This record gives sequence, C-alpha cells and structure tokens, in this order.
Amino acid sequence: FVAVSAVFLGMIRSFIMAVLMAALFSGMIYPLYVRILKLFKGRPSIAAAATLVLVLLVIATPLVLFAGIVASEASSISQSMEPWLNKQLEQPREWDQILERIPFWDRIAPYREPITAKLEELTSAFGSYLVNSLSAATRGTADIVFKLFVVLFSMFYFLTHGREVLDHVMRYVPLEE
Repeated sequence: FVAVSAVFLGMIRSFIMAVLMAALFSGMIYPLYVRILKLFKGRPSIAAAATLVLVLLVIATPLVLFAGIVASEASSISQSMEPWLNKQLEQPREWDQILERIPFWDRIAPYREPITAKLEELTSAFGSYLVNSLSAATRGTADIVFKLFVVLFSMFYFLTHGREVLDHVMRYVPLEE
C-alpha cells in the first residue's frame, strides 16, 4: 500500500500544487461566483465559466501584458548593449577623459588593453545571460500553459461542486462546525 501511494504521489506531484492553488483561488472568488450564479438564475456551469472568464480578463490579462513588455525590453537591452559598448570603446579620446578621472589611473593605465578586453567579455556574457534567461522562460511556457489549464479546470470544478465536496470531506473530519 505504501509503495503504491508513493508511486501515485510521484506521478501527480507536478499537479498537486496546481490543484491546491486552484482550490485556494476558488475559495477567494467564491463570493463573486455566488453573485454571478444569481445573475444566471442558478445555472452553475455557466456561472463558473463566466466567473473564470471575468477573473482572467481582470487579473491575468494585465499580468501577461506586463510580462511581455518586460521580456521585450530585456531583449532589446541585451541586443543594444554590446554595440553601444563597442562604440564607446572606439572613441578613445572621450574614453580616455573618463578614465583619467579615476584615482590612481596612472598606475592602471598600462593595463588598459586587458581591462578593455575584460569589459567586452563582461558585456558579452551579460547579453548571453539575458538571452539564455529569456530562452529558458520560453521553454517553460508550455509547462506554464498546461498547468494554467489544470488550474482553470480545477477551479471550474471547485466552483461548481466545491460545496458538495467540502460537505462530504467535513463528514469525515472529527471537528464540530
């Protein structure tokens, strides 16, 4: 029995958090569902679907738009950083004037070439890090979409049948109401 339970938990462990979050969110929007249920004259499936659509429009849409803007800006910064730095390094007079303001520059000046090379490497590494981060986020998109589907499906179920399930579970709990 323990081995079967362990295998079962191993199989569903990626869904447990999605279902628990769906239960939590369903509890949070349940008062809205009750109001919408009255508007739809007691039809629970239509009311649950309308509640979920409303919540998605009000909460999820702005979050997705904001995330898209952040990703776009990060991508454009990483693409424009290296050419900007190369342009700055190609203008030795302006660069020299900036560097001469650094205390102890006369001691550092003989190492200008290695410092410049390291700055170029640093900029390139930073750009690569941003691109790799965005790539990793894109790879995780399919998983996020699937888990969002699980959350929405579970929320629909919890909204339409949540009270019945809760009453059924409470019969087994040895606590008074």
